[in-house]
Amino acid sequence: MNKLTILFLTCLLALKMSEGNAQVIETITLDTNKKFDGLLVHNDGFIYATDGWNGNSMYKINSLGRVTLFVNGLSGPINMVEDSEGNIFVTEWISGQVKKITPDGTISTFASSSARAGALGINKDGEIFVNIRPFSSGRSTLRKYSKDGGLLKTYFDNKIFNPSGIAFDDAGNMYLSELFSGELIKVTRDDSILVLGKAPTPSGPRSLGKLVFHDDFLWATDLGNHVVYKISLDGNFSILAGRLGVQGTDDGMGENARFINPNGFAVNRSTNEFYVKKAYIASNTLRKISFAPTAVLDKKPLYPEQIQLRQNYPNPFNPTTNISFDITSNSHASLQIFDVRGTLISTLFDEVKLPGNYSIAFDASQLASGVYFYRLFTSNSVRTRKMLFVK
Repeated sequence: MNKLTILFLTCLLALKMSEGNAQVIETITLDTNKKFDGLLVHNDGFIYATDGWNGNSMYKINSLGRVTLFVNGLSGPINMVEDSEGNIFVTEWISGQVKKITPDGTISTFASSSARAGALGINKDGEIFVNIRPFSSGRSTLRKYSKDGGLLKTYFDNKIFNPSGIAFDDAGNMYLSELFSGELIKVTRDDSILVLGKAPTPSGPRSLGKLVFHDDFLWATDLGNHVVYKISLDGNFSILAGRLGVQGTDDGMGENARFINPNGFAVNRSTNEFYVKKAYIASNTLRKISFAPTAVLDKKPLYPEQIQLRQNYPNPFNPTTNISFDITSNSHASLQIFDVRGTLISTLFDEVKLPGNYSIAFDASQLASGVYFYRLFTSNSVRTRKMLFVK
């Protein structure tokens, strides 16, 4: 084997090693108990945090978890962005204003509205985008401001209801995460507005939270489902960390970690780390998601490679049994129960499923003893199995 071949194989192995990255979640203990809403990793190395719609302050957090007051006198500070000069812009939920805060802590009013100011974004040109929500219930408007605070454009579209996050890709397209519907909206540079996708299986009254763009993907929290998503720019959702609908505080590898109402969300682009803070409740913890390189040559696939519908267990059963199945990709799926005459007895679910392994319980206590069939429908396949209910 010549030197050129050895060099090629060495480079190939290094490339393979870099392709595989396992996300690791750990808890940072803060030195104070606070309820934070928005998070921002500033170019000065600190994490900045706002104390939410009923607060009045912004804090700085260092790498050891020490929390210090940066500014106060705000009126319900929520979301933040940073411009190229290190200035922080923050929306105020109560006043409806956007405040500009210089690195030395000087506060000025950047823009005002007569409603509530929520989600906030900044593009590469330094233009600021703000979600303005009415005081009463209703559809939001999205405003675009110049660097000096001049109103450039107002977006009002039936696809935009109440975005909780705003992010921009490298091409200048804008993305919005819808809080209540869980939809991901794309606004192109020519102002075409598209619904790209939707977070699967919302289990609570709120769904998508904060949104960031990093490393050619979108990343978002899901308050109702207690997970963090990695989203392709065409709207394909996959779970970065946590488990759908399962709450907890466990650290560890991404698929084993647990979150409770993750909302505050920020990325350190230089270290490739994400920070997550839970909503609603004060706590002295901050979660960090980092990526550890792992070899992919012998790595177990992250998602199932085949759609499977397994035999129910127990079988025969009385009156409950568990049905397990595998989904290989984002897919609309349903699981239905039929009797021997082909009559539909029950639909156990009918919704979009992420790739993964699932198990669902079936209770036949209201049915007569006999043979039943359960059928898994996905976007491109149908699987059927038989089970026996004996009272």
